[in-house]
Amino acid sequence: MGRQLGFCMTFEDERRFIEFARSDRNVRMFTRRQNTLNIEFLEELPPPEDVTAGQLFLWDEDNSPFPTWCYVPKGGFYFVDTGQSEVIEFDRCAIDEKGRWIPGRIWAEFSMLDGDRLVKKGQVFEKWFDRLARWIRKHGVRDEGLEYVLPGAQEQIANQRKC
Repeated sequence: MGRQLGFCMTFEDERRFIEFARSDRNVRMFTRRQNTLNIEFLEELPPPEDVTAGQLFLWDEDNSPFPTWCYVPKGGFYFVDTGQSEVIEFDRCAIDEKGRWIPGRIWAEFSMLDGDRLVKKGQVFEKWFDRLARWIRKHGVRDEGLEYVLPGAQEQIANQRKC
C-alpha cells in the first residue's frame, strides 16, 4: 500500500526540499520516461516550465536497489516501475490558466510483488519517505485542502489575494 503527502511549493521551496533530501544521502533524481537504461540523472532541479519534469523520481542510491524499468515497445522508451522499485514520486505543483494552485505530492509504494506474494519494501526506504514527509510538514502550513503550503507558496498565495 502506498502513501502520499500533498503540498504547494514554489521553485525555491522545491530546491530547498531537494537540497534537504540530498543532505544526508546519495539521492539521484530522474524523470519517469527514459530512452535507454543508461538513466539520465538530473543534478539540478529543472525549471517549472519544463513540461517533461512535472513528475520526478527520487532514488537513494546507497540504500535502495537500482530501480526496475519496463520497456514500452510501441513508444520505444522505458519507464520506472514504482510498484517494484524503492523510489519516491515527486509530483510538482503547477498553476493553472486561472492562477489556481494545483498541488503536488510525494508518493511511494511500500509493498511489492515477489513472485505471487506481496512483500514489504525495505524499512530504510519507508523511514526515508517519513523523513521527507516530516520536513514538508515542519516547513509548511496545512491548508483546508489538506495540503501543506510551504513559505514561498504562502507568500505567492497571499500576494494573489491582495489583487
